[in-house]
Amino acid sequence: SILKEIRQLLNKAWKLPEADRKRVIKRLLLKWHPDKNPNNVKLATEITQKIFNYVDHLKKGGSLDADDD
Repeated sequence: SILKEIRQLLNKAWKLPEADRKRVIKRLLLKWHPDKNPNNVKLATEITQKIFNYVDHLKKGGSLDADDD
C-alpha cells in the first residue's frame, strides 16, 4: 500500500517539469530515509531502495504500474 502510493506519486511527478519532479523525489527520499525513521529502519531502508529503483526505471523510459513489485 505504501509502495502503491509512492508509485502513483512518482507517475504523477514524471508528468511535471524536471525541477518539480526532483522536488517530489527529494521529499519522498527525506520522508523515508532510515535516519528519519529510527523506529523502523529496515522498512525505511527497503522503501528508500524501492524509490531509487522506481526513479531509475522511470528515467529509462519505463512506467510504474499499480501492481508492480
